[in-house]
Amino acid sequence: MEFAEAKLDEAVRKSSIQDQQAVGQAAKRSVLDRLQRNSELLSRARILWTDDHPEYNTAIVELLRRFGAAVETPRSNAEGLALLQASRYDVVISDVARDNEGPGSNLKGLEFAEQVFNGWRIRILLFTARFNPATVPGKTDQERLALVRLVQRCVFGVTNRTDEALHLILDILERG
Repeated sequence: MEFAEAKLDEAVRKSSIQDQQAVGQAAKRSVLDRLQRNSELLSRARILWTDDHPEYNTAIVELLRRFGAAVETPRSNAEGLALLQASRYDVVISDVARDNEGPGSNLKGLEFAEQVFNGWRIRILLFTARFNPATVPGKTDQERLALVRLVQRCVFGVTNRTDEALHLILDILERG
């Protein structure tokens, strides 16, 4: 568990100052205890984490792998969809914005969520620095409402905190 604690601390340190302050010792202890209780479940987990900057998630991916989870880290929607067609995943995670995917890249994770839901009926977890579909700039109120509805239909959870992401991953796995 020392490794898990170190990786959790590393992931929190790499997050924003606001998130660091939000993830206190009690939150860390809670998720570490839950990870330990669910180590067998994690050892069988297959996780797909699509992010154009996987280096931001290195600590949490290493933590999941240490518990035995198989974690794939494609960098684009196309790579993620190809992996989904080739294999079954228990958890699908995506960031919201993708710098490398051209026009509309600030919402590529939502596009991915919709494709995954429509193709496999999997509701994904969005892990993001800052995202609120109700306040996306450059959108009309009607377009923002459509984004909110899309999130409600296709997304299991949205978070920017490492501890919450781990809890959500475990929630998904427990529902199997």
